[in-house]
Amino acid sequence: MREILRLITFAVITFGITALALLFSNPEFAQGISQRLGLIDPLEEGASERLAESSTVIRVYRPHLGTWLGLQGFPSQASLRFPVPAAEGIIGGQLQLDLETNLIERGDGLVRILVNGRERDALVLASGLDHQRLTYDLLPADIAAGEIVVSLAGNGTTNQGQICPTNVTNLGASVEVLASSGVLLELDQPRSDAATRVVLAPDPLSFDAAGLPAMAAWATQYLSRKGVAAELAPAELDQTLLLVASADAPITLSEAGRVTAAGTEGVDAIGLLRGAALPSSYGRTWPLPVEALTTDLLAHTFRGSSRWTLDYKVADLPGGRAPAVLNLALRTSQLQGDNRWTLRVLLNGRLVHTATYPGASERLDAAIALPPEAQGFANQIVVTLVDNSPNDGICRAGPEAAAQLLPETSLDPASTPANDKQRLVTHLAAAEHIAITAPPGASLGATSRAAGLLDLTLPLDRPLAFAANDGVTIQLIDTAQLTQGTAPTVPEGATAAYLVVPSRSADADGVAVLPYGSQAQPVALPAEATAGLLVSW
Repeated sequence: MREILRLITFAVITFGITALALLFSNPEFAQGISQRLGLIDPLEEGASERLAESSTVIRVYRPHLGTWLGLQGFPSQASLRFPVPAAEGIIGGQLQLDLETNLIERGDGLVRILVNGRERDALVLASGLDHQRLTYDLLPADIAAGEIVVSLAGNGTTNQGQICPTNVTNLGASVEVLASSGVLLELDQPRSDAATRVVLAPDPLSFDAAGLPAMAAWATQYLSRKGVAAELAPAELDQTLLLVASADAPITLSEAGRVTAAGTEGVDAIGLLRGAALPSSYGRTWPLPVEALTTDLLAHTFRGSSRWTLDYKVADLPGGRAPAVLNLALRTSQLQGDNRWTLRVLLNGRLVHTATYPGASERLDAAIALPPEAQGFANQIVVTLVDNSPNDGICRAGPEAAAQLLPETSLDPASTPANDKQRLVTHLAAAEHIAITAPPGASLGATSRAAGLLDLTLPLDRPLAFAANDGVTIQLIDTAQLTQGTAPTVPEGATAAYLVVPSRSADADGVAVLPYGSQAQPVALPAEATAGLLVSW
């Protein structure tokens, strides 16, 4: 009997020890017990305790708050930029990323998180809907760089029973960067001046157009093209910045806490605080290096095809001249056997070049004509390189190909403007003085639409005035002025005038440029032309 009791006791003890070992091998259980016993402190979410906004902690908001931002499918990449404002006394900071992840069942995925090119985390995605609150302390070099560039790179599979799992078209995953994400910056002392208010203002900045529609239209497109999202808004909205013609200082703060910007100096001061910068095409000469249009100069590894996209506005190119030739240089890996490369180049959706090259080539060079007549104000070149190697069996066994867009790729300019659009932009780029005027009572809608037209036509580095002068004059107009017999007249002595209006039947940029004589010579307007610019010199 004693032997039986001894065996039962031994079995119970063995079972208890095994059960406890299994429980404590679970990290979450062990952590919970340790916290309850006071052996360790409860863990905070993220890398460190999260900062909160206060008198000494300011927030830089996530860019493009009104749009979806993140990763879709595998592989995929996304990046977002937080400018570090030129505020005094920044002593530290923190990046706070709030992510909503969604991964299909039986999928697997990994998201790498890089801050200013340095890998800070690798996040394994869980199946289903999940939320992540990630916190990273900024390095001194991050703050000194003047901007925080966050890059997300996702990879994985959602094969769902495919015979050959591939990461090329796996779309069963998404990672959204939520609007609550941002950069928190610590200050050495509380600040409540105008500069700090500008830094704290959410993205996009809202400007009051009342009384100075010409300046407001210019300011919003000027800041947006320099990387600072800005829009026109009614004065009643909170956080709206007021534009005035002049003041004792570029930016001031009223007793009610409203920021006032005075003239072009005030707009420039706001841009400096928000990290504005000219597009990299400014300060360049022809031939224009490709690095002025894209930073995508690292090697691509791929199966099937890869592409490079070059976006440009003619107004942002040297002298306002359109490009005529793309001098393309690609370094490529060598393909096996007799396999060949195919190169395709599209300009605004129009095929302008296609050719095949030997797969043994280590470099592809081509001078590709870019018809000036096929270009508008805003343009896009898409370069696609195709590996024509056939599949080996059901699942392709061949290695990945690789290609790199070389920095010696460049653009050559057209010798003369090919159309009225290019003549207009070229003349604006060469103008010593440009005046922008508008009726004081111009509506918010018309002013906003005119800002979109200035965005496409106006160089960013020309001296500006907001009263008529002897140089180029740009008048903001409502089409009611043209249709009701009150059209603005061309200034006396002007030798040329063009009407710039929206038009769906025009180029891909949706804008038409019409020669304009005078009020006595009516112009046939597109139906969608609800606002416009009258440019004369």
